[in-house]
Amino acid sequence: KSFLKQQLIVLTTPIIPMNTAIILMNIAITLMNTLKIILRAEVSAMKAVVFTGDRTLELMEVPDPTPGPGEVVLEIKASGMCGSDLHQYRAPRKEKLNIAGHEPCGVVAAVGAGVPEEQVKVGDRVMDHHYSGCGVCKHCREGWSQMCLEGTIVYGGVGDGAHAKYMLVPAH
Repeated sequence: KSFLKQQLIVLTTPIIPMNTAIILMNIAITLMNTLKIILRAEVSAMKAVVFTGDRTLELMEVPDPTPGPGEVVLEIKASGMCGSDLHQYRAPRKEKLNIAGHEPCGVVAAVGAGVPEEQVKVGDRVMDHHYSGCGVCKHCREGWSQMCLEGTIVYGGVGDGAHAKYMLVPAH
């Protein structure tokens, strides 16, 4: 949006006639939409269970996750369902939807940059705790990531959970 606003300012200067500016703007928008379609076509997708609120859920198609620095992607083999999931299921409709499920077990499918092989490698069988902290504050270092000073991510709540083929998690 910011890019378009900047271009609109440039294109509406008195040097270029307004009708030419509008034509150029339409060309730019068409090119951007074409690029979005091309990029979307290159992204693999998976099915995921999403609690949409008001005691409803949907099976949605979402992009496969890609690990960034310090992250891994798990191929989910099992995902728990417990009382805390019911809070998300019973909650009022929400705008930001997340993949449901936590307490996952799986196999490491991809490893992001900066994750040492001694820590984790593709093919390792792992389980992931249902929430994550920063990994470096005093509480996280002592194993109390639910008390993280930087805040926690609860999978299936505020972060994407494990009711899908893959799940993105920190390597720590």
